[in-house]
Amino acid sequence: MIEVQSLSVAYEGILAVENVSLSIPAGCSAALIGPNGCGKSTLLKAVAHQIRPSQGTVSLDGKDSTRWSSRQIAQLLAYLPQQFSAPPDYTVRELVEFGRTPFLPFGRRLQKRDRQIVDWAIREMNLDGFQERPAVSLSGGERQRVWIAMRLAQQPKILLLDEPTTYLDIAAQFETLRLVRKLNRETGLTVLMVLHDLNQAARFSDLIFVMSGGRLLGEGSVRDMMTASLIQRAFGIGGVVADDPVTGTPMFIPE
Repeated sequence: MIEVQSLSVAYEGILAVENVSLSIPAGCSAALIGPNGCGKSTLLKAVAHQIRPSQGTVSLDGKDSTRWSSRQIAQLLAYLPQQFSAPPDYTVRELVEFGRTPFLPFGRRLQKRDRQIVDWAIREMNLDGFQERPAVSLSGGERQRVWIAMRLAQQPKILLLDEPTTYLDIAAQFETLRLVRKLNRETGLTVLMVLHDLNQAARFSDLIFVMSGGRLLGEGSVRDMMTASLIQRAFGIGGVVADDPVTGTPMFIPE
């Protein structure tokens, strides 16, 4: 599980995240939503140990994460930032193999078990036919699946994704989110992702956290958070909420 208590993060004395507390049960898929610049990515980085909070704590799997080494964190948690690049001469399989690094003693090569895990991650992200291709030759959606496969090769209990559908076309967006949701449901992987599309957040999450101005504006089930009044407060846009005719989940329709 993920437990954040009274977390604040400041850049040059300016608070980007202010006194945020949230809890995500193990095996849950959760989305962080809110307008640009409201602190979503900063909060995710703090949970991922990419930045140090000004105050507050982050507990992972019931333990204060400040007491863990970077290696221990990497064996529990995988984080994919908004932008990720790799050397042009690496194949898909070589990149996914990097996900096993936290489990390998210095200088040791991949063992049979490591290769089996890499095979599994590639298969889960539907990349079997791309293993020997240079990653740079793939489309944006295909590369995004490679980065997620690399993180899955860590066999994390927690997966953090920062805007995983940015720059992808609509088909690639849904394929990526469907694969992540499938893993969440089938393996019990705890997922926290920053999303801009409210309707995708509703469709692929169990919990939604709404941020505005560095603070947590609301938290709860998808149906409780997907209300016209809360969306108006967070984003300043009016509209109505109706049931998605395909999934039955709430769907926001702007005015």
